[in-house]
Amino acid sequence: MNQQTMLAFSRPPIRADREEPRLWVKEFAIYSDFKADKEIRHLSLRRGLNIIWAKESETGASGHAAGKSTFCRLLRYLIGDTHFGTETFRPALRAKFPDAVLAGEVILNGEPWLICRPLSIQGHHWCAPGHRLEELFNADLPKKDYGSFTEALHAAFITPLGLKNYPGTEKHLEWLHLLQWLSRDQDARYSDNLQWRASDGERNLLNSHKTNLIRLVLGHLEEGELLMQEAHSKLLKDRTDLKTKIPKLQFARDRSIGELAKKFPELKAANFDRESTLMELQHRLKQEKEKLEEKQTQQNTHDGVGEVLQAQFDSQKTTKDQLATQVEGLEKEIQRQKNNLRYQRKEITAEELKIEHAKLGDIAGKCSVLLEDARKQGCPLAPRPDRDEIQAERLQQATDSSERLAAYIESLQQRLAPFRKDLKAAEAALEEITKRVDDKKKEHTDAKAQTVKDLQELIRICDTVDSALNDTIEIRESREKQSELDDEITTSTADLAILRKQATEVLSLLSEDFSHVASHLTQSEIHGMVEFHAESIGTSLSYDGDMSSAALVTLRLLILDLACLLGSVRKGTKHPGFLLHDSPREADLSSHIYRRIFTLIAGTEQDPENQAIQYIIATTEPPPKHLQKEPWLVCPPLSSDTPKDRFMKSII
Repeated sequence: MNQQTMLAFSRPPIRADREEPRLWVKEFAIYSDFKADKEIRHLSLRRGLNIIWAKESETGASGHAAGKSTFCRLLRYLIGDTHFGTETFRPALRAKFPDAVLAGEVILNGEPWLICRPLSIQGHHWCAPGHRLEELFNADLPKKDYGSFTEALHAAFITPLGLKNYPGTEKHLEWLHLLQWLSRDQDARYSDNLQWRASDGERNLLNSHKTNLIRLVLGHLEEGELLMQEAHSKLLKDRTDLKTKIPKLQFARDRSIGELAKKFPELKAANFDRESTLMELQHRLKQEKEKLEEKQTQQNTHDGVGEVLQAQFDSQKTTKDQLATQVEGLEKEIQRQKNNLRYQRKEITAEELKIEHAKLGDIAGKCSVLLEDARKQGCPLAPRPDRDEIQAERLQQATDSSERLAAYIESLQQRLAPFRKDLKAAEAALEEITKRVDDKKKEHTDAKAQTVKDLQELIRICDTVDSALNDTIEIRESREKQSELDDEITTSTADLAILRKQATEVLSLLSEDFSHVASHLTQSEIHGMVEFHAESIGTSLSYDGDMSSAALVTLRLLILDLACLLGSVRKGTKHPGFLLHDSPREADLSSHIYRRIFTLIAGTEQDPENQAIQYIIATTEPPPKHLQKEPWLVCPPLSSDTPKDRFMKSII
């Protein structure tokens, strides 16, 4: 055994409380078509260390383009990722292998799951719990939708965390989020503990989400702190809302005051007290509005003519109407007598006389029915005919009657003349007083319209003042609330820090595991420290000797990942016990420290390989020589020299 793996440090190895990882991939296969004889690549993976090695190419490609990252992406796709490569890689692979199928056997909480995922755009993704890869082409295999597997992953690793949403948000916890942390690759560049799969934009998380997720998985985040985090997040949101709200209120208030200042000079003064000035203006305008409303009420009670003028109008109209009635009556009486005269002179018949009288209509106080008709109808007021001798005498007198009738008509016409003159004068007087009445009514209508206009304008100004005052008060109250929130946030931040420090047992074990990994990788007695903050994870190393600062960033990141993986073997952990690293050596890390990552997981005679975890590492850096073979090397070294040496055995 290589001597560099024989550590003699005082720290005891981490002992497992279980026999296998809660999640690990046992078999991995890819086919150009869903047929047993169309296999492109088949890998049998194991618990413990699994190495995918892409050797340096003779053409100088240094292990790149051999397909190790393709393997990592396909492996992630097998266990729940939504894509198996970049937007340029996926169509390229489909063009080369239009009917390709990915299959594998995944062990979840000790139960095998047979998984099949087509790589074409179309195709049925399915799973078969309790079955193994050798049954893939069994026609009688009971299949379920692939969603059953992802639901099982969620039930196994997300539901036990006890949260549906991240504290203070509506964002759901998902298996895909955890998978980002467990499958670190070159998209993240190994530059920060919380930089995960940055290119997968649709699932990007805030650093606070990632910190909470890790703490939940490690059992470092308890219910009391969760409740406090939710309250703290609400405080932060409320403060952010106020910071957004106040400038909007200020803009609206200043716009209102700018409009009001055109009418009220006191609002132009420098540094005036907005709230008190607006309150005084509001009070003054309220009084003006009440006066205008009272004026409007009074205006609505009359038409503006006045009692005296209305009485004069009514009297004059009565006089005019009476004169008009008299004139009309005389004119009709004259015309009636003329008709009678024509009848007596035998110029018209009795029937024609009747028609002419009918045209005239009734005359006030007189009956228009012919005497003969009245007698026929039995009218008691119609005189009965005299005896024959009397009738003859009356007939003899008819000529004198015509003359009297003509004289009577003339007397009526003489009586009509002064009535017509009086009527004309009365009409002129009524026209003059009617004009005065109309003028008064128009004047009153105009006054009412002006009052309505003035009241509407005053109401608009009052509304503007109310709006400016309400905004001013709300700004003051918001600033007061913001100051209160600042104090509450300061207190809440301190309380959260205390709670985090109180989670000493879990954090102590994590720090011990961190120290254990660091001591192995540096071959020095090192004390490591892990601290969780709201949006970051702090790691530190205390050691003797020289180590470049550039290496420390990547080293501490890898140490923390590995410490969490190794610590997952303890009872009660929620970590799946699975970790995938794609080319961590491409980060700034010295080769001799990098090689010890392999020996840490592979174990030694004194500290045998831990079978309760699965660590898969894809590397271009050669692993230690004694690990460049089975069972650790899960497939022959990959190379970009020839197509058959690439992972997909073809150039894509």
